[in-house]
Amino acid sequence: MPPRRPPPAKRPYTLGQRAVQSDATRERVLRTARKLLKKGGAAEFTMEKVSAKSGISRQTLNNLFGNKEGIIAALFDQIALGAGMEQMREVMHGTDARIAVRGFVRVFTRFWSNERVLIRRIHGIAALDLAFGQAVSSRYARRRGAAEVLANRFARAMALPPSEAAAALYTFTSFEFFDTFVAEGLAAEDAVEQMVRLAERILI
Repeated sequence: MPPRRPPPAKRPYTLGQRAVQSDATRERVLRTARKLLKKGGAAEFTMEKVSAKSGISRQTLNNLFGNKEGIIAALFDQIALGAGMEQMREVMHGTDARIAVRGFVRVFTRFWSNERVLIRRIHGIAALDLAFGQAVSSRYARRRGAAEVLANRFARAMALPPSEAAAALYTFTSFEFFDTFVAEGLAAEDAVEQMVRLAERILI
């Protein structure tokens, strides 16, 4: 009996191709999530609607993000990239307290100004949904930690004790604080600069 021939090789499908497809799907989901959040907040932002509007199955959506909290985490990362959050590395490694305070406040307030309506919607959902609120709070805990690091690092140059300086930095860089300034009629960029000057005046 002649030896059995091996089956023909399957057409190669590389990990790179899968990654490209996965990235494209993620981008489509995030675009859809943005639209739903801006359109109707909590009522529109459900896993069912995100999967339907994105044209993918609920299982695929679960595999990519897990749940709504996972989508929000990815949205925050995307907003951060677009708002220049990578500049925070330079801020945290600087040697001048005044420049560090100004940079810290400017980076975070520009983050808020980049997607003000979207972030307000996210905050609205967080107030109603416990799990969602915890996911948002965990993101903001990073900002609190960074404020504490900065306040302790420049303790001698600060006008307040480290704990109070950290609390002030955290407050100055909160979305609520920024949103109040803009609600008073200031343009977003003017609000950013006014908050930077205020933080500098109080902390240095």
